[in-house]
Amino acid sequence: NLTPRQQRFVDEYLIDLNATQAATRAGYSAKTAASQGERLLRNVDVAAAIAAAKKARTERTEVDADYVLKR
Repeated sequence: NLTPRQQRFVDEYLIDLNATQAATRAGYSAKTAASQGERLLRNVDVAAAIAAAKKARTERTEVDADYVLKR
């Protein structure tokens, strides 16, 4: 159960894997974005949502680290 802002952070984090930028784009203050991003990554629910989204993306695109290294 994520708040709308936490879900937005997850969505934004998946774009570039940059917690500070994701926090800013999710609506957190630019002044506190670095600490908020770090805190959000340590949040169990947020971390689980990120892991699930990464897994879904890997399955959808059929691209994983092994595929990239082979290319």
